[in-house]
Amino acid sequence: MTNQAFQPFKMQAHLIGLHVENFKTTIESIHNKARSQADWIIGLKDFESTQALHGHYWEKHPKGDETLLLLSGKILLSYCDGQFQNIQSVMLQAGEVIVVPQNTWHRLEVHEAGQLMFFTPAQGSKIEKVEGEADV
Repeated sequence: MTNQAFQPFKMQAHLIGLHVENFKTTIESIHNKARSQADWIIGLKDFESTQALHGHYWEKHPKGDETLLLLSGKILLSYCDGQFQNIQSVMLQAGEVIVVPQNTWHRLEVHEAGQLMFFTPAQGSKIEKVEGEADV
């Protein structure tokens, strides 16, 4: 989907791509998340389970901070050091926002179904399987 001024769209099916260098915005398919040419992507995710938020994987974003805005529901954000030790967690409630610092391993666990808006660096994200978790 190309930029079309004043054309509403369903946020759950698209990403907003922010291009810093030329101050442009693009509207992209949610399926292009890993292939976006944008510097940052903004998306909206409905979720019912930890699997819907890829909670069986740790992720980090070497190119910038990630901002999470929980619109509804309840999720546990866990984060740790580079050796997946010293795991700490914080519970997010509806209406709360949190910034995950650049290069911080983190994962999400759903405690109550809801909706999450994310502002994520579009390039260079890394993932690692959570030890002992099944790929369901």
